[in-house]
Amino acid sequence: MNLTDRIAAFILSETVAPAERRIGVEIECIFYNQAFRRLPVNPTGSFSATDFLHRILQEVDAAKCPEGYSLEPGGQLEWASPPVVDLHALNQCFQNHLHRLERICREQHLWHLDYSLEPLYQPADIDLIDEEKYRLMHRRFQHTGTHGPWMMRNTTSVQVNIDLLSREDAEIMAFLSDILQPFMALLFANSPFMAGKPAGKRNLRAWIWNHTDPSRCGQLLDHGITAPQGLLNRFSEYVQTVPAIFVPSEEGLVKDYDGILGAWLRSMEKQRSLQATDFLAALHQLFTHARFKTVLEVRGADRPPLGFEMAPVAFSIGLLTAEDTRSKLLEKVSRWKVKERKQLGDLVTTLDLEQKGPEGRTLKSWIEEFANLALEGLAERSRRLRIKDESTFLEPYLEHFFSQGIPALATQDLYQKSGLELKEFLMRELVHG
Repeated sequence: MNLTDRIAAFILSETVAPAERRIGVEIECIFYNQAFRRLPVNPTGSFSATDFLHRILQEVDAAKCPEGYSLEPGGQLEWASPPVVDLHALNQCFQNHLHRLERICREQHLWHLDYSLEPLYQPADIDLIDEEKYRLMHRRFQHTGTHGPWMMRNTTSVQVNIDLLSREDAEIMAFLSDILQPFMALLFANSPFMAGKPAGKRNLRAWIWNHTDPSRCGQLLDHGITAPQGLLNRFSEYVQTVPAIFVPSEEGLVKDYDGILGAWLRSMEKQRSLQATDFLAALHQLFTHARFKTVLEVRGADRPPLGFEMAPVAFSIGLLTAEDTRSKLLEKVSRWKVKERKQLGDLVTTLDLEQKGPEGRTLKSWIEEFANLALEGLAERSRRLRIKDESTFLEPYLEHFFSQGIPALATQDLYQKSGLELKEFLMRELVHG
């Protein structure tokens, strides 16, 4: 078995039966102290993001909760749900997480912001977490694009994880995720400010990711993966071409590696049999909007406004995991030309729903169609899995979106009408929002 086949086999190593498919989510957020400064990342004389992490992990350990917490490079807290079958169970886990956050925020007098991009500070104003892998990442991104430090220290997101059923299932879901990503980037755009100023119509988080590292970011389309047929092998080949940021060291830490991931994997294979940790070390260094581990990870959405965190999850699973609905979607988008799809990636960096996309239709009309299909898919899941209707996690967001507009633009409009300085506006929104 060659290396491409081994990577693909690892990705498919935990496939499940349809009734056992589970979903999970990772949601990130930013915290501020009472002076509305970002929490220091590393331990200091005041309460830090590291202290926050230790405190919340103690609560989770004491309660024996199957959830995970970690820090992103700028001190953003990431919550990782356990894998569950339906959104109702997922939302209950999220509500438990929110209660923990609120309790610690009250005790430490902290603010919890739900934007997807840090609104006030630049990367230079924010510490980098004291871990070697992030120092190596920072060093690399200084040379691969203009906005790597912004991505690392200033952004948050919501990432959806979906179990795989088979090779065909994995390939179709990844292809459709890649097709849908530009629309998710518009539908869930929630980055209204940057460096203390309104973003205008620039879709900031999407724009930042596009200017981080083209060798490992973007759509699968950008790396020559254009169809579902053979997608898993093409992805496994692509993994091998990506420059390594770091590799595991003999001491259980990480170290620099000057070469591509395929060369490192082959060097390890000469020393011993490749382990799951080796494949994961490589796969985790790809940041495409859709990527594989032993699940499909859908990464294209901004972190939504508070109260709507389950909406991107509902949108994704309604379109990707309901077999009949997914077939309808695949039929609609398979006729799109590669050129049309590439143009979409440029269009959605601007927050304008009236732009013309595939088949000469507006992006708004496509979002409306995909939203209706997602609701159909959620209804199909309810019937097939015999679970309570999950559309309640998507419908309110869609109503808000189509009545109030893109969250990033709606928030800027409120700010302009308020007449307040930005920090005052943010504090008002946190108190009354």
